[in-house]
Amino acid sequence: MSKARILVVDDEMRGVELLVRTLRGIGDVETAASADEGWVRFQEAPFDLVVSDQRMPGMSGIELLSRVADSAPATGRVLLTGYTDLEATLDAINRGHVHAYLTKPCAPPEVQAAVRDVLGRARQDAPAERRASGEVGKQLVALVETAKRIRSHADAAGAVAELAEELVCEAEALLEQWRDDTEGGC
Repeated sequence: MSKARILVVDDEMRGVELLVRTLRGIGDVETAASADEGWVRFQEAPFDLVVSDQRMPGMSGIELLSRVADSAPATGRVLLTGYTDLEATLDAINRGHVHAYLTKPCAPPEVQAAVRDVLGRARQDAPAERRASGEVGKQLVALVETAKRIRSHADAAGAVAELAEELVCEAEALLEQWRDDTEGGC
């Protein structure tokens, strides 16, 4: 099994350093100093798990994890907070579709256990989704290539060239939409 890709998002450097030391044995850990930066990093490359602090300037951890859930449902989501507020906990679970909620300070073994549990559940759910998504992607790539071949052979026939151009545009739009839908979690 390959090492998990974990994104740790926290605006407090001490918290980030502790999480990196705690999680590096579980996976390859990357960091972001804000939820906004974390969202950019998440969109650039898929992660198996996002661990985020709740309270940060700008976007909150709940908002980040909600975006992650919408973009890549198979990605594990863990929320950390220094505040024990029942309303925030329920909001995190409902809005952010959080898999685990930890109150700081929490001991490294507690963080590791929660992360392993979330990763285990995410990996069980992901293979079927990835296979189905991969097949659709392969079909869309083949459709784009076929449409391009038709377009290249249709120079002399105006009507066929127009249809081929429409097919290329539609196929490329579908492929781009598929890539946008799957890049964060696959």
